[in-house]
Amino acid sequence: MTGATVGDIAGSLYEFHNIKTRDFTLFADYHGRRARPTDDSVMTLAVMQTLLDAADNLPALPAAAARRMQEFGRRYPYAGYGGSFRRRIASEEPAIRNAVSSGGDSDTIAAIAGGVAGARWGVPDNLRAEALARLDAFQRETVKDFECRFGREGS
Repeated sequence: MTGATVGDIAGSLYEFHNIKTRDFTLFADYHGRRARPTDDSVMTLAVMQTLLDAADNLPALPAAAARRMQEFGRRYPYAGYGGSFRRRIASEEPAIRNAVSSGGDSDTIAAIAGGVAGARWGVPDNLRAEALARLDAFQRETVKDFECRFGREGS
């Protein structure tokens, strides 16, 4: 799950300023913008919290997910949600570079690629630290609690 957050933050710079190369520095400033968590990180964290709340009670998962997504969405209203979603809530892993360089919705594509790559190979400590440094205390606490209960990717 942390891989998805790493991918989202790394891809956030390029969502509306696509690049077509894999030769770029992850988490570097770009066009005066700083990499930051977007809607994909916020919802990934909401899913982490949902699993912390209800992983042992599968019938409760859908309601817990809806509640946590609304909670996190309202707490971070300017994270870049699409219009319909907004209305509902009132390693240098080459996977992330390939996703960002493909163009389009870079943060979402990179979040998906980072999540899959993190599950398969783990998240390098330096990338994890960069991503966590861009989360606020509430978001970092969610990651910490999730990893304490379910473990870190690749471990």
